Amino acid sequence: MKSTKHIAVIGTGTIGMMLGGLLANAGYDITVISMFRKDVVNTIRQQGITIQQADQTISASVRSIFIDEILPEERFDLMFVTVRSNETESVMEAVKPYLAQNGIVCSLQNGLNDETIGRIVGRNSVIPCICFTGGQSRQTGYVITHDGYFIIGEIDGSTSDRLKELANILGCVKRVEISDNIMAARWRKMAEVCLTVPVACVSGYSLFSHFDDSLVQRVFGKSAVEVLNVQSACGFPHGYIMGLSADEWNQLANGDVPELQDKFLAATEAKRQKKSDDSGTGKLTLTDAYTGDIKRGRELEIGYINGYVIRKGEENELRMPYNKKIMSMVLEISNGTRLAERNNLVELCELT
Repeated sequence: MKSTKHIAVIGTGTIGMMLGGLLANAGYDITVISMFRKDVVNTIRQQGITIQQADQTISASVRSIFIDEILPEERFDLMFVTVRSNETESVMEAVKPYLAQNGIVCSLQNGLNDETIGRIVGRNSVIPCICFTGGQSRQTGYVITHDGYFIIGEIDGSTSDRLKELANILGCVKRVEISDNIMAARWRKMAEVCLTVPVACVSGYSLFSHFDDSLVQRVFGKSAVEVLNVQSACGFPHGYIMGLSADEWNQLANGDVPELQDKFLAATEAKRQKKSDDSGTGKLTLTDAYTGDIKRGRELEIGYINGYVIRKGEENELRMPYNKKIMSMVLEISNGTRLAERNNLVELCELT
């Protein structure tokens, strides 16, 4: 039997529209809420949401409202949060009054925002979700998406009835895996973002391109070692980032190691092919999120991704020179005092 839950999707980017459209198409009671874009709300009201995936196109009528149009008596049983990390606190404060008693908040964001959300709505109301899917939106209300999956889990590692119900709901969008160590899995995803997005931004390369460039590999290695050390200090043992362990990344950080370079390229081949398909050109031409936000004049999310890792590292008295430097470079590119070019990778590799 279909859930009768009143569900909010907060955010109208690619993930928000994908969730809203596919869940509405599956028969769920969906409201898409925009925090900042009334023009997006109006377009979705008039045209609905269209999702192109694989060999089919799905169109759905979806209730779409601006934050100040939520009815005073309205309560949502489930909220999916898809806004950028830097918007989390203000967004959650705004929607907190509309979360039902025993309601659930599920964040599909990059970064570790579950702590912030839990502080506002209560830790027991939070179920983290790691999103390994996406796509692009070339016009409002129209999303091109690809195969992928979600990982969800209770923070305490239990397999609860509400977790199973959430898996059924999200299963109408993409495949769902349940984890008994969701925060360790969250760290793995954030680590990948810490490496790939800022390196694309400072180098001027397209996202996920030039992985065969030895400078890219060395910078990845230097950043990965720091991230994995912080992860371990926070209570989550060293895992793998894009197919390599901390020891293997440390070797790559200090010079070319052909067998590890081959292992890294093999481990990331499927994802690079997927990104190539996303571009619609068969080539890796996607713009990273930070470069896209710089072009739009938007506040960057990096302070909640690499910045979070830096803060946790300093709390644990760990040195974080590479993540600090690459974050500084991204901010300099944002304010126009540095160019995005390959020489920035040379500068990063020269850090000690």
